Amino acid sequence: MEPEAPGLAPATIRRLKQGWHAELSQWQGRSLQGTRYIYCWVDGVDCETRLEDARHGILVIIGADTQGHKARVGLWEGYRERAPSWKALWLDLQRHGLEPGPALAIGDGAWGFGQALRPVDGQTRWPRCWVPTTAKVLAKLPKDVQPQATQRLQAIWLAPDRQRAELAFDLFIAP
Repeated sequence: MEPEAPGLAPATIRRLKQGWHAELSQWQGRSLQGTRYIYCWVDGVDCETRLEDARHGILVIIGADTQGHKARVGLWEGYRERAPSWKALWLDLQRHGLEPGPALAIGDGAWGFGQALRPVDGQTRWPRCWVPTTAKVLAKLPKDVQPQATQRLQAIWLAPDRQRAELAFDLFIAP
């Protein structure tokens, strides 16, 4: 018995892992012939496994098709969120029949995805998600001004056009 997993013998854990690996491999190898996602959300999850010096992670792509149906598109092990890892995932998806890139892809800073997608499909727009950016800005401010700063930051990224966004920005930085 394993102390970290009471009731599970090492042989049981190995068998479960083999089954999960087989299921993942089958899913990753599925046919995507004729599939196109017009929107993609991408993110990477870093895993500190302490097995090696290199930090590995899980790269995830969720897509929405033209009818608005969401699906898990890609799940891949990669080195952090680096462009070569994202490119390997994207090219593998294309080898399985995924149509050219989405009209819009968004991530929380997975810049490697944008760098990897650009040479493969230069038509995809790649804005950055404001949530992590807002959180980083707020973390630098005193707690007592964070609620007002949150409202002012949201006014910037929710502005209907550039002119109003610039006005909201001016208000945010005003003393």
